[in-house]
Amino acid sequence: MARPLLVLLSLLIVACVKDPEAPPAPQQKAYYGLFVLNEGQWTHNNASLYFYDENQGYKVYPDVFQQVNQRPLGDVANDAIIVNDTLFIIVNTSRLLYKVQLPSLKLLATLSFPNSSSPRTMIYLAPNKAYVNSLLGSTLYVINPTTMRIQKTIPIEDYTEDMVAMNQMLWVTCGNYTYPLKNDKVAVVSTATDQVVQYIQMPLENPGDIDSIAPGLAAVVCRGNYSIPERSCIAIIDVKRRTVVDTIWLHRYSFDMEPVGDWLYVITDSSVVRIHWKTKTIDYYYLRKEDLGLTSGDLLYTIRFDAEKQLFYLTHAGQGAVQGELLVLDTNKTVLYRRPTGLFPGTIFWYRK
Repeated sequence: MARPLLVLLSLLIVACVKDPEAPPAPQQKAYYGLFVLNEGQWTHNNASLYFYDENQGYKVYPDVFQQVNQRPLGDVANDAIIVNDTLFIIVNTSRLLYKVQLPSLKLLATLSFPNSSSPRTMIYLAPNKAYVNSLLGSTLYVINPTTMRIQKTIPIEDYTEDMVAMNQMLWVTCGNYTYPLKNDKVAVVSTATDQVVQYIQMPLENPGDIDSIAPGLAAVVCRGNYSIPERSCIAIIDVKRRTVVDTIWLHRYSFDMEPVGDWLYVITDSSVVRIHWKTKTIDYYYLRKEDLGLTSGDLLYTIRFDAEKQLFYLTHAGQGAVQGELLVLDTNKTVLYRRPTGLFPGTIFWYRK
């Protein structure tokens, strides 16, 4: 997920950045394996999609989207979802949604959003209905993913960040990046009427990631004020009652979360924190940067758990606007592979036979 303040800081040192040279894409026409969608630097049009061949020790193939389609992804690639054999990629600042065929990675169609928009994440409901939120522009878009057309728009509070569909509702976090503006809400949108039916106030401002953690429960990372990095929280929402039923306070700045059973793995400014959300047990030092062979300046970015392979995938963005790295770990926290990736490695996903 893009982090505008962190990306903006990268512009201060862009003169030192050298884009990695991309070797040829694999000769095969079928891409089965692991992918990392790299956001790239804001306004530099250098987002990229990296492919890792799991059958060859996670051999790295940079920028495979451009290799296959002979065009760059664009500016700030923020989200990717797979529906059957179709990959959808959202590019935030370029205001684009790509529809890509799998496993070939051939581009099928492109949807361009209005100039006032900044598409962020996508929720797919049916072949004729999906939602795309916008960080700016106070608009939620209802699109037809088959025809790749915008069907309608829904007015919503600004700085929408993440979404999850539960209980016939769409739950949309509404954060803030510009102070003294402040937002601490989750919008509840009816997927039947396409209307905002309620705003739920969070215990702390700037909600970001939202995920389902159990039937009827969702967790929200409330990042708080960026000027107070030692304060954030996880809010637990009962989606039937539409209310916050529990809060887990953290003494860290937090921004990415991966639910695995009764545990939440949360990326903070110094480590991966493990939280047992039922008992509120918190291990602030579950995976420290030094445990991973990283320096204090390396920016932890994204974590995903692969239930099929029982592996964790963790990315970091280095020390400001440099080439990132993908780490593959087993459940004993042993680093099995370290592989290079692109600038600001955000979304991790996989596609297999």
